Amino acid sequence: MADDDIRTLADLMAVARAISSERDISKLLGLILEKSRQVTGADAGSVYIVEGQALNIAERTLRFMVAQNDSMAIDVREIALPMDDRSIVGRAAVSRQVINIPDLFLLHQPGENPWGLKHDRTIDQKIGYQARSMLTVPMVNQRDEVIGVIQLINKKREGAPALQSPGHFVNWVMPFDRRSEELAAALAAQAGISLENTMLYEDIRRLFEGFVNASVTAIESRDPTTSGHSYRVATLTVELAERVDALSSGPLADVRFSRDDLKEIEYAGLLHDFG
Repeated sequence: MADDDIRTLADLMAVARAISSERDISKLLGLILEKSRQVTGADAGSVYIVEGQALNIAERTLRFMVAQNDSMAIDVREIALPMDDRSIVGRAAVSRQVINIPDLFLLHQPGENPWGLKHDRTIDQKIGYQARSMLTVPMVNQRDEVIGVIQLINKKREGAPALQSPGHFVNWVMPFDRRSEELAAALAAQAGISLENTMLYEDIRRLFEGFVNASVTAIESRDPTTSGHSYRVATLTVELAERVDALSSGPLADVRFSRDDLKEIEYAGLLHDFG
C-alpha cells in the first residue's frame, strides 16, 4: 500500500472516530460537512436531512441544515426542498447516486447536461459567490434508507486563495476527481450511520426527559407550597457544576464535567425527591 493510501486510510479512520462520538445533531452535521470538505478539498458545502416518514418518497422533504464556506461569511436560512429529481440534491436522494458536475456553468449549454438538471444561481448572485464544480453525495443509514445529502462545492487547487473574485473561480476551481468521489462516498456511508444513531439517541433522550418531567410534576403536586423546588435544585446544581468546571486555580481546578456529566447532574437534581 502506498504512503498516500496509508495516510488517507488513517485520515478516514480518524474522521470516523470523530463523527461516531458526537451526539449533538447540529454539531454532528457541522462535523460531517467539515470533514467531507477537508478530505475532498472543497471550498464550501452544505448538508440536508430527510424529513418525514411517508411511504411515498415524494411526500418527504429535504431540510437544509448547515452550510460552510471558507472564502466568505454566509448567512443562509433553513429551507426545505421537495424530495424529487427537480433539484440536484433531490436527484441524488431519489436516485441514491453520487452526482459529480465538473462545471455548473455548462448545465445551460447544449450537450453538456446529461443529468437534465438546472442550478438556481439566486443565492450565488446574492452573496457574490460562484458555485462551479459540485459533488453531491447521499447519506444512507443501516436500513439502506437515504436520510441525508452532503453537497460539496468548488474543489480548490493546491495553494488556492480565498475565492473572492471572478478570476479566482476560473483559475483556482477544478472538478472533483474520482478519488474525491470515493472519499466522499466512504465518509458519507459512515456519516449516515452516525447520523441515524444520533437521531435515535435524541429520540430516547426526549422520551426520558418526558418521563422525568412527568415524575417531577407528580411529586410536586403533593404540596403547592414547594412547587418548582425540584427544578430550582436542578438549575442551581448544574450552575454550581459549571462554575467548578470553569475554575483554573484552587483545589477544584482539576475537576471537569462533560456535557453528559452535566445532563446527569440535572436529572439527579430533578429526581432528588423521587423515592
